[in-house]
Amino acid sequence: MEETDVKDPNLKQSLESATSQISQLALSNSPTGVANLAAVFLFPLFINYFQMGVTGAATATVVSQYIGSFLMIWFLSKRVILLPPKFGDLKFGVYLKSGECQRNVYGYFLFLILYPTH
Repeated sequence: MEETDVKDPNLKQSLESATSQISQLALSNSPTGVANLAAVFLFPLFINYFQMGVTGAATATVVSQYIGSFLMIWFLSKRVILLPPKFGDLKFGVYLKSGECQRNVYGYFLFLILYPTH
């Protein structure tokens, strides 16, 4: 496939503007952008270099998501104080007594009955 030059200067400027906007948008949320960029490099590495195929694609996806998650926590910890929840503050009893839990369990069973996996 040949690469063609764009003759129209307005179209060329529009394409350059769109390309810069897309790259700026991809990296605007830094942790997500870094994770996406890591995925771009990890996909060919795992799929082609390590000859892992679909397993390599899955591994690259998981690794890039972990990178994004760790970076997100790191950036967030710079802005706010992250505290683990206290077990006493969690209101499991209220959730169990409200009936919402029971409706969710019935919904899961209904889903499993109506949509068998095999």
